[in-house]
Amino acid sequence: MRTWLVALALVGCDDGGEDAADAARADRAVDVGPPADAGPDRGTDAAPDAASPDAAPTDAAPVDATLPPDQGPPPPGCAAYAPPETTGHLAEAGLGEVSGIAVSRQSPGVLWLHNDSGDDPVLYATGEDGAALGRLTIPEAGVLDLEDVAIARCPGVEGWCLWAADVGDNGLNRPAVAIYAVREPAVAGPFAPREAEVVQRYIVRYPDGAPHDAEALAVAPGGDRFWLFSKVEGADPHVYEWATDRPGPGALTDLGAFTAPGVPVPMGKLVTGADLDPSGYRLALRVYTGSYEYTLPAAGDLSDLAALSPRTIAVGPLSEPQGEAIAYAADGLAVWTISEDQAGGQPLHRYGCRE
Repeated sequence: MRTWLVALALVGCDDGGEDAADAARADRAVDVGPPADAGPDRGTDAAPDAASPDAAPTDAAPVDATLPPDQGPPPPGCAAYAPPETTGHLAEAGLGEVSGIAVSRQSPGVLWLHNDSGDDPVLYATGEDGAALGRLTIPEAGVLDLEDVAIARCPGVEGWCLWAADVGDNGLNRPAVAIYAVREPAVAGPFAPREAEVVQRYIVRYPDGAPHDAEALAVAPGGDRFWLFSKVEGADPHVYEWATDRPGPGALTDLGAFTAPGVPVPMGKLVTGADLDPSGYRLALRVYTGSYEYTLPAAGDLSDLAALSPRTIAVGPLSEPQGEAIAYAADGLAVWTISEDQAGGQPLHRYGCRE
């Protein structure tokens, strides 16, 4: 019913973005906090299988160019987005309920995806053409419902991490949820299934003490903060923040409610995915009826989304009847989306800048 309602509402809508110009904003550098103290919430390192000839290396050098500048206006992004380009279809048979997507910063052409609840805690490396490249399993018991994934610096150590959000709670019965930062392996081609190296696990709860459903995660490019966005029908979503120099467990900070973008039909404005661009100045939000972008007043400043007006990246598209995943390209000049599809083989969509 959810898919039918959303698809019906999108008939006749434009898949492309709207013309709008970015305003210059004052910058604020993202400060990576000191390493968290070792404790019960720190994950256990899992060494890669060095004997495996097709295991992907993990010692790629960090790429500092994607961090925000110290001063000056934000780097240019898309003033408006072009209609979606289909770059390929998923070849990985196990990816029927895609709920999150992230674009590698160190391995050009590599995307990371994962399923909704019902799958093991697996992150799937995929080519931009949909080719299956390999599987990375988070070696943690008790992962219940991965809902989103992001790429940012690892917290307190060198390198890039995949940040996976085990935050889904449709039944509203989880007193706490978890965010995992696992080291992103460099991918040069297909690799054998392997375990991820867990850098940090954050156990967090909501400040009101009640459970909340959430499906969207954004992480500061420097890895010093992350944000969750609640998913609730009939009420405005809230933004919750965590500073990653706190190992936890603890309560998130509620930054307040905002009016979600999207088509005002049943479930049409539920927030299902999020991502920050590499500069930290732009926030992409996915709802069931489309994708939208906020330009922030400073890098990583989500303190008052209610005061900002988003631009439309795309309404729909109709080929994404249950779209839940969104991510920026490594250079911040395109956005990727994909939908769930139990039959598999769903298209990957890339929205470049409108010329």
